[in-house]
Amino acid sequence: MEKLTLEELIRKNEREETTPQRVYNTIKAAGITKSIRGIREVKEELLKALFKASYLSSRGYIPIVLLMGPSGSGKSDIIESIRKTVNMVEGIGADMIAKPIYTLSIEGKECPYREDPYNMLRTAFPFEYNLKIPASENVRKNGPETCSTCFDRLHKLVVDDTGRVDKESDLFRIVTPTFSKNATIKLNTENLAEKFVRIAKNANRGILIITADKSELDQIPKETYQFLINLYDNDVSDEKGNRIPLDMLVIIHGNEGFLEEAKKKMNESRPLLERIITVKVRRNLSKSEEEKIYKQFNLPLGKTFPGAMGYLSLFNSLSRVGHDVRTTYKQKLDDVIELLDMYDSDKLNLSGVPNISDSLRRFIIGSNLKPEDTVKSLIMSHDGGYISGWSDGVSPRKVIDLLKSKDSEEFSYSDFSRFMKENNANINDVVLYVSSQIIADIRSKIDFSILSFLMKNETEPGFEYYKRRAEEFLAVDLHPDKLRDKEYLDKLNNDIDKLKRYIDIDKLKTISVKYAEKTASLSAPSSIDLVDAIKFFHITSPSEEIIKKDDNLVKSIEDEDSTFDKEFYPYIRKIAKKTFGFGEKAFQEAVMIYRKKEIL
Repeated sequence: MEKLTLEELIRKNEREETTPQRVYNTIKAAGITKSIRGIREVKEELLKALFKASYLSSRGYIPIVLLMGPSGSGKSDIIESIRKTVNMVEGIGADMIAKPIYTLSIEGKECPYREDPYNMLRTAFPFEYNLKIPASENVRKNGPETCSTCFDRLHKLVVDDTGRVDKESDLFRIVTPTFSKNATIKLNTENLAEKFVRIAKNANRGILIITADKSELDQIPKETYQFLINLYDNDVSDEKGNRIPLDMLVIIHGNEGFLEEAKKKMNESRPLLERIITVKVRRNLSKSEEEKIYKQFNLPLGKTFPGAMGYLSLFNSLSRVGHDVRTTYKQKLDDVIELLDMYDSDKLNLSGVPNISDSLRRFIIGSNLKPEDTVKSLIMSHDGGYISGWSDGVSPRKVIDLLKSKDSEEFSYSDFSRFMKENNANINDVVLYVSSQIIADIRSKIDFSILSFLMKNETEPGFEYYKRRAEEFLAVDLHPDKLRDKEYLDKLNNDIDKLKRYIDIDKLKTISVKYAEKTASLSAPSSIDLVDAIKFFHITSPSEEIIKKDDNLVKSIEDEDSTFDKEFYPYIRKIAKKTFGFGEKAFQEAVMIYRKKEIL
């Protein structure tokens, strides 16, 4: 892009906007926080913090935002989202595009601090231009903020012998497009004030990220606190004593120990703690959002057992729910999981109770609280502290590292069982819950495969036909008012009579309505998936069987060395692989779990 004069910049109607204002306005317009998984109210607090930072910057301060939370809570993702916004200032939503900011470039030398050209208008040539550029709060508070290097260069070039500005000079095309940059430093950096000039040249009109590593918090020099206070007050000078024209957003990110360590040095830190804007960042509590986090990485998803990512997500997200919450709602864990999932994935409208399952509706009503307060009672204490998603639970990084370590190997049930046991500190109840879900899932899939084997001779109209009829039969109770002609019902009952030879339809029917209450929204489903219904049966009745097997078939299933039916094992293996995507190792382990009714 061509260089501009200061007047041309004005005519282009370029807005004068501080970096914090640009970040806030962009995030608000583009909804970039939606790319951050889960942590619903944290994102809301983040937007409030950025608004406050925007306001402070308009008053001439350099706002400092502290993102504080446990490892794996998403602080790095938040920072990355903010970093991406610093140049994204044109367009709305998905149409946002990168647009340059403008700075001074005199004699081909760009301003070392990428200074805002408006500063020059206000402070170097306010009378010659008479452009009525209003002074910012910063100028009124602290005086001229022009880069001394650019000020000196410009005066030598454009002021003639009479002291007037030659506005027609080609040399006066001093405004050039550039892009914001970011810089990262450690909070325990020694002599931070002395090194800041170089840092400012990298991060000015961008973002300065300060990391506060837990293991290094006690090594923070006392002088650093005073420097950060000066930085907030926009009162930092270079080695020659010239004040640096700062315009940046400062983000500190550290774990929950940051404030505790800072308070130990209260004399030095108190003024800083009163100035910073703190956002507590908890861990995600949504199983569906957790799964999306894993899918963002290049993981060997095709080499896992069926549903592995869902169970890893369930285990990790549930492990972060506070122990007292899990204990209090031990018999209602399904509802707790569903409610937190809908809340953290932004699917729950807290102003009312939308399309949720009847079971969850009763859970919310039974709490005697508003929907929003029901959710928050599972996440926060009365004083606003987090009881879920804070100190408990497994970090997503452990799952990512685990799957990456498998590389070309298959991630099996035994691998998952080992992972749960290695991360079992204070969450044995979570291990038992997830294990019971996996066992029920395996039993439903193997039972389905066995049912297919038993009905293999029902060639006309075939197993798939009977499967569909079973699902229609289970759905009849869900829609008793739906008109069905006698011919349809007679045919349906005739088909079900054939099915009764192989599956205990009466047992299955008793739980169909309960299953629908757990899984359906306000409008009941037109049918129920047979595999899911069988799984729900095994969850609610773990000691009972649903498939009718004669003694020889039971022996063939339970005895690994049985030769009763050499066709049986290859058949169900083929069905299981084709229908559910089992790998060889996963299927072998699934059969063992099916036999023992316990995780390996």
